[in-house]
This record gives sequence, C-alpha cells and structure tokens, in this order.
Amino acid sequence: MVNWQYVIVTFLCLWSVGTTLHAESLFNPNVTKKQLSDDDQDGVINVRDKCPDTPPRARVDNNGCHEITTKLLSVEMNVLFDSGKYDVKSRYFSEIKKVADFLRSQPGSSVVIEGHTDSVGNDEYNLALSQNRANAIAEVLINNFKIAKRRVEAVGYGETRPIASNDTKAGQARNRRVVAEVFANAVRDVERWTIYSVDDMR
Repeated sequence: MVNWQYVIVTFLCLWSVGTTLHAESLFNPNVTKKQLSDDDQDGVINVRDKCPDTPPRARVDNNGCHEITTKLLSVEMNVLFDSGKYDVKSRYFSEIKKVADFLRSQPGSSVVIEGHTDSVGNDEYNLALSQNRANAIAEVLINNFKIAKRRVEAVGYGETRPIASNDTKAGQARNRRVVAEVFANAVRDVERWTIYSVDDMR
C-alpha cells in the first residue's frame, strides 16, 4: 500500500531544494545588477523576461510576456513643446485628433501616451517633464476629444528609452518625442500561476 504521507513529504522536500537552488542561481557572480532589475516594470526581472518591452500595466505570464500582441497602432506624435514646458499648443490638436479618431473607430481599444526626453538635464527632472507632457496630451484626448478617461493612460520614461545617440543634436531631437501606443482589448487570458506575475488575482 502506498504511503501517501511519505510521498507528499518527499515531494515537498525535493521541491524546496529545487526552488532553493534556482533562487541561489540569481546570486551567481555572473548575474549583473541590470539583470536583476525590472526595466519595463511588469513584475518580471530582466534575466527572466523574454518580452522586455511589455506595455505598462499589461498582464504578463511567468516569462514577462503579455497575452497576444494587441498593439493596433504606434504613432510618434508631432507635438512640440517649449523648452521645459508641457502645455500643448492648440495648433497641435490636429495631430492628437488622429489618435482620437482611431480610438473612436476601435471602441475596444485603449491608448498609452509615452513621453520621452533626451539626456540633457538630470534624471529626475527629465522623468517629471516627460510624465507631465504625456499627461498634457492625455488630457487633450479626454477633455477636448471626449475619449473616456479609462481608455487613456500617460507614462513618462524620461531619458531611459532613447532611440538615437544623445551625443548629437540630431539624436537628442529624435529622443524628445511623444508616442501613442494603441492596444486592443485582451483576447485571451495569460498564465497566472507564478509569483512573478503582476496580475491582481482578486
């Protein structure tokens, strides 16, 4: 007759050892501080993240990947700001209207407005400035074009995601940008069994 109590205790012991060995591997001297960070803030550290650029607040599986790619549109918005400012001039509303029109044509979609800066200035200032500029455009979408607030999110990345070298004026100009990322509603659930998921299980 099988002693199930013995089997269960043995399994738990083996699982505990395996988990400990796996956890210790993260402290291997070859694992860098960068690898232990979570750059896209999805709850999965870089060394385990197979999808390093998931959108903010996306539900992810244990590999850091969100459901199926739900991106419908990515637009770099031609909206310019005065130096150090974040008020949106009305002459740029037509640029924002393009995003609003697309959102209306896709009722199940939502948008993340991403603000980015060059590396001129300190990190905290650039992060706050990029967030304020993203917020300002989000407010135009909500207040002027009547897009529901729940469908609009603003995220400032400061200087952390350059697309060009900050060593040249041309590169700095490319890095000072605002991007609208439009996503469809989720089409399927992701695995949610690991502790590295940022899903709210309630």
